[in-house]
Formats: sequence, C-alpha cells, structure tokens
Amino acid sequence: MSNPAPGKSLLPLAHNYLPPDTLLLPVARNGEGKDLHGVEAVIDKDLCSSLLAREQHADVLVIATDVAAVYLDWGQPTQRPLCKVTPQELSEHTFAAGSMGPKVEAAQAFALATGRRAVIGSLEQIYAFVVCPKGSSNPGTESPGAQRNRK
Repeated sequence: MSNPAPGKSLLPLAHNYLPPDTLLLPVARNGEGKDLHGVEAVIDKDLCSSLLAREQHADVLVIATDVAAVYLDWGQPTQRPLCKVTPQELSEHTFAAGSMGPKVEAAQAFALATGRRAVIGSLEQIYAFVVCPKGSSNPGTESPGAQRNRK
C-alpha cells in the first residue's frame, strides 16, 4: 500500500497535538474484525497534518519545508515562485510526488475543505506564514517567501 490518503479521524490518537516525527503504525483488523495486526503502508505526514488541521478547525495550515516557496519549473532557467494562488490554480500544474506534490495536495485539501489559508515555505519565514499579509485573506495556498525571492 503506497501513500494512502488518511480516511479516518486521527483525533482520538492525537489528543490535541501529534508531533510531526511521531511514528504512526498502520493496523487493520483480522477477518473476524477482532484482533489488530500491523500492515504495510506509507503514511504521508503532509496529508495527516492537513487532516488534523481540518479536524482541529485550524485557522491556517502551515507546511514548513527547506525552500522559500512552491516553484514552477523547479531547477530550470524558467523557475519561478508561486506567491498566492487558489487550490484550483494549483491543480493546473504538476509537482513531483517525492517532493512538493504531497505538500501541495495537503494544502489544497485543507483550503478546499475549510475555506481557510494554507501556506508552504521555509521554516525561517514561519512568522510571515501566520501573520497574514494585507490582502491575502482569501482562501488559497500561498508561499510568503516567494515575493522576496522573485528576480
């Protein structure tokens, strides 16, 4: 099983906080529905964070990463950061599954489900993530570091 979207509530497990480096062990019930046993699975931390943020009624979902923004044409001469986009606009682009793809998917899911902001960018800019810049109160996904990194 590979990168399943979380389908059940994580709140009973998380209580009020689940650290990002927490080991989550996927389990399933046996055929009779009684005993639990471990199963192979990949649990995507970004999708889990998005689900927890939705269930906790978070005001904003912050996905911190090691780059300042979500970029189009990453690593190409035409590389450019995305600053403020809607989830629908993000759907027009493809992002690498092993890189920015899960982060974008998680941010989109949060913004679409809640009507609230999701931001993706570097940990150094965490303050800018939470303190909404004037005029960016529309639901969507944004990368606060993108404006600073434009050429």
